[in-house]
Amino acid sequence: LGGNPMLRMLLPLVASMLMNGGLQKILGRLQQSGKGAKGQSWVSTGPNEPADADDIKAALGEQELGEIAQQLGVSEDEAAEAVAQVLPDVVDQATPEGVLPDDAELDRKFGRLHELDGVREG
Repeated sequence: LGGNPMLRMLLPLVASMLMNGGLQKILGRLQQSGKGAKGQSWVSTGPNEPADADDIKAALGEQELGEIAQQLGVSEDEAAEAVAQVLPDVVDQATPEGVLPDDAELDRKFGRLHELDGVREG
């Protein structure tokens, strides 16, 4: 993530968005918009297909994107770009086995990211 403070702020926002079944919702929306294989690549153990702002707009509801943009103090386009940079990675790290763990397990992982507040040790 380098030294981009916006991405560091974004991590806990993305983590909380993915909790409580949020990840399944996002993957479902990607599926509906014909981008299911992309979402699947983040879950599976192979390389992640990169996401772009359009993917994020398809995956998130307008309301969710609007909230993230507001919290970051940027436009929705900029917010979508930023989420595109972290989402594949966050999903990938939460699914090391290449399958979606159950909700409780996912919430535990995302909860940890959420608490880290974007600070990663080593």
